Amino acid sequence: MYRIGICDDDVTVCSEIENHLQEYAGRENIKIETDVFLSGTELCRAIEEEKILFHLLFLDIELGDSSGVSVGNMLREKLYNETTQIVFISYSREYAMQLFKIRPMDFLLKPIQYEKIHAAMQLYRKLYSGNKFFFEYKKGKRNFQIAQEEIICVKCEGKKIHLVTTKEEIDFYGKMADAGRQLEAVKFWSIHKSFIINIDYVYSFGKDEIHMVNGDVLPISKAHRKEIMMKVLERKKWREQNDAF
Repeated sequence: MYRIGICDDDVTVCSEIENHLQEYAGRENIKIETDVFLSGTELCRAIEEEKILFHLLFLDIELGDSSGVSVGNMLREKLYNETTQIVFISYSREYAMQLFKIRPMDFLLKPIQYEKIHAAMQLYRKLYSGNKFFFEYKKGKRNFQIAQEEIICVKCEGKKIHLVTTKEEIDFYGKMADAGRQLEAVKFWSIHKSFIINIDYVYSFGKDEIHMVNGDVLPISKAHRKEIMMKVLERKKWREQNDAF
């Protein structure tokens, strides 16, 4: 499922993009969930306060209350979000240099036609669809997402999952096996039946424990020690080979 944000102060443009996306989803037999915003303020509030994460964001540059450029800067510079891909939309081409630092995936000129939406979606799926960018979890009746790059480690206590991230700690009920299946296997290693770590946040590896950058010291179970040792050696070998170049 792709969660896509649409932000334009013209409700007609939003409706056109939303209809084109649903038409694309029907043709490609995929599921798309869209959220429509008529102002930059509304979009920023949803991202910052409601913590909504989008796979793709169609963002108008000339918004009434702000600019798409300022929204893009907030996403990249303030929230350090490089996961959400941005497609800027405008009637003018004159913004190219302003958009450079925001690293947009694409730029579409209005009026927006189905072929343009089709091409943008095809590009996104080609470049990013194979990557597991988001971790999804449920609290109560609400579904949430968090970028996997923000997860330091996952802990399990009975039926409660404890998600340790760079910004906060999140508790929800679930199964460790289900959590593990969502995570990208290259970066996330299971070191114990109750612990999964993100190797990007490892401070040091020990024989029977791992020190994380946030100060956590997590045990490696006997059942996982051989596997973890092999992964550490392979990682060290890969780094040495790449450093040689």
